Amino acid sequence: MNLKHLLILSFLFVAVFRPTYVYSQYKLLKSSEFRIDSFLPVEIIDYYSKNDLYLAYINKPEVTEILILDQDGNILVQKVLEGEGPDQSVASLNSMAFTDEGNIWIQTPFQILLYDQNLNLKKRDKYLSRSQVYLFGNMKIFSFFFQNDIPASFSFITNPSGVDWSMDNSDFKSRNLLEIFQPEFDKQIEFAPISDRGISKYIDKSIGGLYFPIYAIDRSNNKLYLTTSFDNEITVYNLNSLRLESSIKMEHEEFKALKNSVITGKSLSTYNNKITLTARNHKILKSAEELIILNYIREISPLTYEKKIKSDPTYHHFKDPTYHRLILFDQNNQLSGDIPMPKNGKLMISLPGKRLLFQIVDPEVEEDFIRYEIYEVVKK
Repeated sequence: MNLKHLLILSFLFVAVFRPTYVYSQYKLLKSSEFRIDSFLPVEIIDYYSKNDLYLAYINKPEVTEILILDQDGNILVQKVLEGEGPDQSVASLNSMAFTDEGNIWIQTPFQILLYDQNLNLKKRDKYLSRSQVYLFGNMKIFSFFFQNDIPASFSFITNPSGVDWSMDNSDFKSRNLLEIFQPEFDKQIEFAPISDRGISKYIDKSIGGLYFPIYAIDRSNNKLYLTTSFDNEITVYNLNSLRLESSIKMEHEEFKALKNSVITGKSLSTYNNKITLTARNHKILKSAEELIILNYIREISPLTYEKKIKSDPTYHHFKDPTYHRLILFDQNNQLSGDIPMPKNGKLMISLPGKRLLFQIVDPEVEEDFIRYEIYEVVKK
């Protein structure tokens, strides 16, 4: 075979086997850091940009404490809000968030409570939900919005992002992924049907509690960005009409379950048929700069997992930053391939200016403080 034929074959090989998508190259560039004086992990949930405040919590052996921090990590307010006191709740604290005015919403399975910045209770309201969720020690962001920007149309999603809401497997594909409560009308509205999702025809009811919604709300334009634990798209809903507007396709570099013709409980990788080792989508964040950030978890092999638990019986790859990846999107398209996390970094929240906040916990070093680092998303 002469050189001419080799060149032709090489060209044909590249043309046939080159990747369908070529994404821009992005990286995370560290911009700053701060420390919080605490022996226990401080989990930051939200940020109030007008006063540079963080909203966080600490899990103690018997209670969850709510914290308000300044931008340097100094604890300004620290209070136990679980209990039977007049300012407390007897139920699980599921989620929380700053209001636009700087107050704090806290959600339980059947109440929402409004606090000021000193964590003094201002009011509490009851609500009903089809499926009550109890997230002891695992708080999420409280997702609320105002339909058509009318203050009286205050609404919130009752089932937090990233949480199994205990669906009945018998009517799996007829269910909606989200439930909204509207206090003004004292009513629930379900929307975002599973049947809207392109993946719905490939999922089997046997994946049950492993299939759940993952979403983020953008109140600036009243949109919701929704995916699920096993999914290859982000759907965009208009929260004024609760209608599907568009879909953004996603390509993970490694998500074996999505390559199966049918996704069933048996097709997912496990250890001893008990511990889930499969990949899954984990979190969505929306930045003020129209950037959508997906955090997903890669699969771990049974052999690697077995080696890990021999040295640490509590190990799970869901909690291991080395298996977490980020993918970036704009309003219409995927922008990047997989982006690794910072070393020992756990993604917490997005910050103004295409910045992301990471909690840094080195499992090999015991420290008397919690380290946080802020990274900017930049093109290489």
